[in-house]
Amino acid sequence: MITHIMGPVDMAEKDRLTKAVDVAADLAKHHGARLTLISVSGGLQGRVSHCRGEFRQD
Repeated sequence: MITHIMGPVDMAEKDRLTKAVDVAADLAKHHGARLTLISVSGGLQGRVSHCRGEFRQD
């Protein structure tokens, strides 16, 4: 049984979040589950997820 859904959202893409949030909300409602939206960002992860040669330290 699903009791809690966590949905990561990238606020840099907030104009495109409506459908994903609506689907997550519908799924949570269907199962009587809680929905928690977590804001994530590219930040450091976006810079280090490429090859080591592309990573530069500021």
